[in-house]
Amino acid sequence: MNENQQMIMNTNEVREYLEVSNFVVNNLIKQEELVPINKDTWRLDGSFLFKREDVETIKKGRETEGITLYQASKKYGISTYQLEKWLGDGELATTTREHRNRETKFIREEELLQVIKQFDQANTLYTYSQKYNTVLFHKYIQNNTIARVIAIPKRGDIMLIDEFGSEFTLNEAIKSGFVPAYDLPDKPRSHHQRFVKFRLPKSDQLRSNSFQLIDLILQYVSPRNLKVSEEEGFWYFDIRQSLIELPMGMQMEWIEYLTPYIIEGKLIKRVNIVYI
Repeated sequence: MNENQQMIMNTNEVREYLEVSNFVVNNLIKQEELVPINKDTWRLDGSFLFKREDVETIKKGRETEGITLYQASKKYGISTYQLEKWLGDGELATTTREHRNRETKFIREEELLQVIKQFDQANTLYTYSQKYNTVLFHKYIQNNTIARVIAIPKRGDIMLIDEFGSEFTLNEAIKSGFVPAYDLPDKPRSHHQRFVKFRLPKSDQLRSNSFQLIDLILQYVSPRNLKVSEEEGFWYFDIRQSLIELPMGMQMEWIEYLTPYIIEGKLIKRVNIVYI
């Protein structure tokens, strides 16, 4: 290998040298932090090629930049569970260095923000319609038949499905006699940045245990403090830190039913109030 070849690195060599995923390398290129020397001929060359000195500069920068997983979780309201999952999936890369006398993982904020944006676009469901005062999975009843809201699009009709598999719009449901099974709490949005995260198994049975737990959440948690996402057979309910008012005697039951499904955060009991 001649000297010129030693001064050039292809994409795979960059990925291995920086100890990052292809996703991270592509982001570095998009953000022009890493500039290929063969932008016009990379298809013929079989890969982007980079100057080794440029890659070494980036590596040095990565070793001195970044925030810990704890700092990232606190700053952006992302659970450490989700951060570790992104690391395991190769969506995020870490550098490890000594911090407060222990080996600690660091991630770069700009990469984290990119992943958060993509995750929200792909997985977050539109949860609440203020105009119609209804929320995703809101239970509606007509005699002994139940239906639930299954979609609240940015544009277009809110859709429901009944337990027999029939789908219809909210307007059609109301015209045919469906009414909400319960009112939604009319509490303002909390300004806290931290969340308690619940993970519930997805189900297409509208009377299932998962939906009974969802009803417990929707009856007492303001929809303005709620975010719902789905991934790999589960629904994730992120509830913004707030006070949850419960009927007399309901507090223990509410906590006991929901606590087993918490994967981040905790519930704190007060007199007829639960603090999330």
